[in-house]
Amino acid sequence: MKLLSFLPIAVLATAGFAIPAGAAVFTWNWTGVNLEVPDAPFLGDPITVSDTRRVSTGFVDGLTDISDVSVWLRIDGSDGAGGGGTMWNGDLSVRLTHESGASVVLLNRVGRTGSSAFGSAGSGIDLHFDNAALDDVHVAAGSVALSGTYQPDGRSANPSTVTDTSPRDATLSEVLRQFSVTRGSPDGLWTLSVTDLESGGLARVTSWGLVLAVVPEAEDYACLAGAGLIGFALWRRRRAA
Repeated sequence: MKLLSFLPIAVLATAGFAIPAGAAVFTWNWTGVNLEVPDAPFLGDPITVSDTRRVSTGFVDGLTDISDVSVWLRIDGSDGAGGGGTMWNGDLSVRLTHESGASVVLLNRVGRTGSSAFGSAGSGIDLHFDNAALDDVHVAAGSVALSGTYQPDGRSANPSTVTDTSPRDATLSEVLRQFSVTRGSPDGLWTLSVTDLESGGLARVTSWGLVLAVVPEAEDYACLAGAGLIGFALWRRRRAA
């Protein structure tokens, strides 16, 4: 009968063993991408180009939910032949998509407002997208290269009509919630898609990257905590008898 008094200790010890000490953080930085973005034709539909990369976290047991994600992106002006040139930041729309279907708009005609139909005239993008950033990248207009850390645009409105007042309906937080709902894994294919919506100025994606923090599913924590509480209750009952 005394074995019962050891039950909570055994349960809690098991719970402590099953829960990782903390999130695992994985970083990828793909350089030398050299993805040319075709200039929008004067007539006809713009052409979207993409760069797809396979991500693997090494199948770490118990780590299946993304708790945080941030993105690096560098786009330079191009002459169309591998050399440098001048681009127009406000021409570009950039989206990041995981093979599960989770997707977020990183840029959508940055700087475009009701009074500025062509958006930011700056040439060059060197950005870190992070939900914790203070500023919305869409309103970071100007006539110089765009750099620093910003919240992703998150506006999936039509690039021909999008402005700073368009609803931000898909931020990195939304992507995290999509993963949480589907119990998706961060492993798999991640695709960066870029479109030039206006003629004049050429762009080339030179590098991009991801930082993913991965944790156990929330349900795992709940189940383990529940088991610990049951064990504790049995132990208290036995002590009171």
